[in-house]
Order: sequence, then structure tokens, then C-alpha cells
Amino acid sequence: MKIGHIEIGCETDIDTLVISQLQTGSVWFIPEDRFPRNGMIRAIVAAGDTEIGDRLIQSVAQCLTHPQLSIRTEAVAIVQELPKRFGVRLILTHLQNNLPLYREITLSEPSYAQTQRSACYTLEESLLAALAAIVDANDSETIAYLRQAALAVTYRRPIASRLAILDTEWVLNHVPELVSGEKGGSVAKGILLCLPSMVAREIFIYQLKVSSLVAQEQILFALKEDRTFARVIPEADRQKLLVLLQVKIY
Repeated sequence: MKIGHIEIGCETDIDTLVISQLQTGSVWFIPEDRFPRNGMIRAIVAAGDTEIGDRLIQSVAQCLTHPQLSIRTEAVAIVQELPKRFGVRLILTHLQNNLPLYREITLSEPSYAQTQRSACYTLEESLLAALAAIVDANDSETIAYLRQAALAVTYRRPIASRLAILDTEWVLNHVPELVSGEKGGSVAKGILLCLPSMVAREIFIYQLKVSSLVAQEQILFALKEDRTFARVIPEADRQKLLVLLQVKIY
């Protein structure tokens, strides 16, 4: 199989190719690339669901524990971009077994562009976001892991938003903890957008009113001005939530 200008066969040392790509970006490169991960993602997509594609995935997965931080960072970014190709079991196992490699390390290392979407996240938070994106509601082990993570990490919006869909009751019972901290407003917006019913949204608003003034203010603005909220939540429901949000609790 030819991927880009590289011919890959049964005897090809894919591990060496992948490490070289994640280190320098030179194996699969086009001028528009900003990160080594860009070419690697193109190669994986081009290979598709083939044996070569599976070998590329396996090799990137091995790089999740690579001793060189820049290579490990690129591998994590690829997992976040293509979580379904790596799967729940692989991501969860790496978080459970190799957490020290991902904690307190951000994707904003000096050599990586400041405009990257995940620039201020730890590698752990990026893997958690990938895991949350693909977890199934019936996967109790992973849901339990994500619950703990949602209460522990700073960047919890993608986890809390996904749990709002899959584990609504738990989220509604932990609103004060989930919306605490400087990113609480962002988390609150993600939860409100993902809650599956108006009843759940009303309960959330009530819980929010006894939790975080900052988050309340951001939700108030979002309900009035945010186009995403206007698209997801019907006008009548938004007006009702605004009334609930502004009624004082004595």
C-alpha cells in the first residue's frame, strides 16, 4: 500500500516510520502542516480499516508511553483526534496504568503552536476527552472512571458534557463540584447544552443557583446571546430557564 510517497508492505518497519513522523513530521509532510501529528493523521485515514491501518494505530499507541515528551504529546493528540480508531479499552488502560506520564504535562510545550485547540490541557485531560467522546452508556467501568475524573481535573467540560447525556442523574447530583473553579462557567454551559430533557435542565438551573455565581452569570449570558444555545434549546424553553435563573431563592 502506498501512503503519500511511502510504500508500506509486510516487511516495512512501521514503528520507525511512526516515531520519525511524530518526532520531525518529515515522513508524511505537506507545507500546510503545523504539527507532526497532521501527517500522521492523514496516513491513518488513508490506510483506513486495513492491516496497514491497524499497524499504524498500534505503533502510535506504543508512543503513548514513549520516554520523549514531544513524541508522547503528538501521540496523545492523535488519539484525541481519532478516538474511535484507538477504542475505549486502549485509552482507559493507558490512563489506569500510566497516569504519571500524563499528569501535570500540558500540550502547550514551547515547541507546539499556541493556537492548538488543546494547548492548555494536560495529556491526561486530553485522553479523558477522547475517552468520554466514545464511551457507551452501558460501560459501567469507564463511566465510573470518568465520574472520578470529572471531579478531579481542571478541564472537565468534555467529560461532564458527555456524562450529562449518559449519566444524567449523577451529573445533577454533583452540580456544585462540577461547576466549581475558574472554568466552572464553561462546564455549566456544556452540561446545559447536553442535558436530554427540559426537566433535567430545570433541575440543573436550580442546582446552579445554589452553587456558583460566576457560572450563573455565564449561563444567563449564554441563554440570551449564545447562538449555540439558540440552536439547541427552543426559544420558549430558554425563556423559561431565564426566568428560573433570575428568581431569587430564599
